[in-house]
Amino acid sequence: MLFVDFFVLWVDKRKKLNLKVMVGVCSMLEKMNQINELYDIYKTLLTDKQREYIELYYHEDLSLSEIADEVGVSRNAVHDNIRRTEKLLVGYEEKLGIYEKARKGRMIYDKIKAYTNDATVLELAQQLLACE
Repeated sequence: MLFVDFFVLWVDKRKKLNLKVMVGVCSMLEKMNQINELYDIYKTLLTDKQREYIELYYHEDLSLSEIADEVGVSRNAVHDNIRRTEKLLVGYEEKLGIYEKARKGRMIYDKIKAYTNDATVLELAQQLLACE
């Protein structure tokens, strides 16, 4: 969120980017965050090649061409593999819902934290959150 705030401030100062570009960048960041979250949860269900491409693209921030050169395949093959893997991760979440359950658990924990200062209750809520 900090990057988005910085980006909005930069755009306000420059006045060179229109709202469509800002929305596009924000949605790209949201997609990147979503894929990273889903990857952290479901990476053990992916093949070694799928994990390698996602890690190079999302974690090491390499371009498709850089990955293609490193792995020795075409840029299009890298693109196709990453897109298929993204769809696979989203499909796992639609079927299993682990990320959504964890998100709801964090929201409930935040509500408990906002309503009480009781150390025992907060500790128990934290332990419950850790079980997910």
